[in-house]
Amino acid sequence: MLKFIFELLKKILPLFFKIAGTGYLIYYLGFKVNWPSFLALLPQVNIVWLLLAIAGYLLKIFFETAKWFRLNKAFAIEINFLKLYRYKIIGPAFDLLTPVPQGEDVFKFYLLEKTSGNIGKAVIIPLFSKVMGLSGIMALLPFTIFYFTEKLNLDFLQQILFKGAVVLLPLLLLLYFFGNSLLKILYRYNLFAHNWPKFLQLLSVLKESPLMVLQVFGLGFSAHVSFVFTLYALAAAFSVYLPFSYWLVGLPLIYVSAMAPITAGGIGQKEAVILFLLLQQSVALPVAQSVALLHLCMMLGFVISGFILYFFEE
Repeated sequence: MLKFIFELLKKILPLFFKIAGTGYLIYYLGFKVNWPSFLALLPQVNIVWLLLAIAGYLLKIFFETAKWFRLNKAFAIEINFLKLYRYKIIGPAFDLLTPVPQGEDVFKFYLLEKTSGNIGKAVIIPLFSKVMGLSGIMALLPFTIFYFTEKLNLDFLQQILFKGAVVLLPLLLLLYFFGNSLLKILYRYNLFAHNWPKFLQLLSVLKESPLMVLQVFGLGFSAHVSFVFTLYALAAAFSVYLPFSYWLVGLPLIYVSAMAPITAGGIGQKEAVILFLLLQQSVALPVAQSVALLHLCMMLGFVISGFILYFFEE
C-alpha cells in the first residue's frame, strides 16, 4: 500500500507542480507584466544588439553541437555535423512535446540508439555531455555565492532564499539526475544487471582520453560564455549595459532555476532569474520585464523553429 502511494505521489506531484507553476506563469504574464510599456519600448530596441544576441545563441548551439560531435567521434558514431546542429535546434521542442523529464535528452538517446545500435553509447553520450555542462556551471558557483552574499544588498528574505537554494543545490542536482529519463532507460533495459562489463568498457573510453574530456569541457564552457553574451546583448538592446562579469556570475542561478520541474518545458524559469538579476542592478521594472520577455520570445522562436524542422525531417 505504501509503495503504491509513493509511486502515485511520484507521478502526481511533478505534474501538480508543473500545472501550478505554469498557471502562475500565465497569471504573471497576464496581470503582472506591463504590456503597454513593453510594446512602447519595442520600437526603441537596438536592432544591431538584438541580432548579436541571436548570433550569440546560435554560437551557443554551435559549441553544444561541437561537444556532441566530439563525443560521438570518441565512441565511433558518425553523424554529420550540420545534421547534429539541426537536431540540436529540434531538441528543445521535445521538452514540450514529451511528458517525460528532459525530453531533449530522450530525443538524443533515440537518435544515437538508432544510429549506433548500442543502447549503452546512446545513454552515456547525452549523460556525459550533461555532466560536462554542469561542471562548467559548478566551476562558476563559488564566485556566484561570494558575489551575491557579499556584494549585493539582499534583504533578509532574499538572503534566506538564496542561501537555502545554495544548501539545497546538491539535492537538486541529485533529483535532476535520478529523475533523468536516460537513467530510467538504463534501468528498463537492465544494463546495470546484465551488461555491466560492457558498460564499464564504454566508460573506459572517457578514462583513456583525458584530452577529449578536456576538449568537451572547453566546448561546454564556451557554450556558457556564448549564452552570457546573448544575455549581455539582449540587455544592451534596451540600452542596459551591465558588466559581462555580472552575467557570468549570475549564470549558475539561471541554469539551476531551469533544473526544477516548475513549468511546462521550463518556460519562464530562466526569465524569472534574468528579471531578478536586472532588478538587483536597479534597472527599472518595465525595462527589466522587457529584457526578460524578449529573451522568452527568442527562446519560443527557437522552439517553434525546432517544431518546424522536426515535422519536415525526413
